[in-house]
Amino acid sequence: IQAVKLVWQYLLPKHQTLGDEIYAYEVLAEYLGGGETSALYRDLVVGQKAAVTVSADYHYVTRGNTVFSVSMLPDNRVPFEKIQMLQTMQSALEQAMTNLSPKVLEQTKRKMLADLVYINDNPEEAAYLVGYMLTNGFSLENLDMYADKISQVTLQDVQKAYQKLLSAPKVTGILLPENMKGNAQ
Repeated sequence: IQAVKLVWQYLLPKHQTLGDEIYAYEVLAEYLGGGETSALYRDLVVGQKAAVTVSADYHYVTRGNTVFSVSMLPDNRVPFEKIQMLQTMQSALEQAMTNLSPKVLEQTKRKMLADLVYINDNPEEAAYLVGYMLTNGFSLENLDMYADKISQVTLQDVQKAYQKLLSAPKVTGILLPENMKGNAQ
């Protein structure tokens, strides 16, 4: 198996600087790559069959700058061409943002809120999350308000977050198996 992975990481300001904008990035990440119901998964994995998995994550629980990541593991039955893979991912992102509607946004937020219930079902996972957030500058009040903040995110907030991503510093990583490293450019 020739595993190749594309990763885009966007550098964003510290969560203290962004304030409530972090919730728009959280919703954007869930919408784009938060599992098998996400926009990129439905397009790249189910529709185009160009990838075996995709994901998007927003890492804001940190003392330093935050990072928004989008990644794709191309289907190894599709010939690897770096430029084509980058264009496929970029087109999928643009199409996902074109398809984002108030109805789809509400579905995404409902899924995120439902996931919170499952975290509370596992005391170990809930304790880890609380500890992790507290050690990185969040308060118990931030934790208590999380669901309300997610609920308040609007379509315009998510669109604005996406536009800020486009102008943020970005690193592109293409991870190649050992026997393909000579093909990297």
